[in-house]
Amino acid sequence: MHNDYKANLIMIAREKIWAKGEAAEKSMCVGLSSEAARYYKQAQATDWLPAETAALIVAKAASIIYADVQPGLQDMGRALIKEYVRGIARMWFRLLPTGFMLKIAEKMWRLFYHYGTARLENGLHAKQKNYVVDNYPQYPKALRESMDGFLYGMLELAGAKKINIQRDDSNPKAWKWLLSWE
Repeated sequence: MHNDYKANLIMIAREKIWAKGEAAEKSMCVGLSSEAARYYKQAQATDWLPAETAALIVAKAASIIYADVQPGLQDMGRALIKEYVRGIARMWFRLLPTGFMLKIAEKMWRLFYHYGTARLENGLHAKQKNYVVDNYPQYPKALRESMDGFLYGMLELAGAKKINIQRDDSNPKAWKWLLSWE
């Protein structure tokens, strides 16, 4: 396994688990490998870990943090972008065109991953784009699900309404998210 995923979402998960209390903290490490538990407890924002391990941690955390909400992994992705964009930056993001925000999401890929490349494709109309991740066939499903929420959060920050995201998992050589909004 390669250290190909940045630990930012792990840190957010840890903060949210701590906020839930001691019982949530204890249940978090139950069933995780010793390696995954170590990453969960010790990872810092600048650390990289195997994406497969990150996926296990994020999925477990989402099941605890968002136990009453499905799909919780999408909420983890939304939490990540909200952590990154705070204060005055959030106001500026509302002023940017939605398409430009998605270009930022495309560029942000490299902040979180060592593998794969993200790109945007035009959709059928102006308020539709395809976000595509190429050359990362081993991209774990749990992290793809959290990407649903990350992209949703980016569109929200841009002020988009009636957001619709459909993930197409049919081609591991080019994972695709179909994005539309009003």
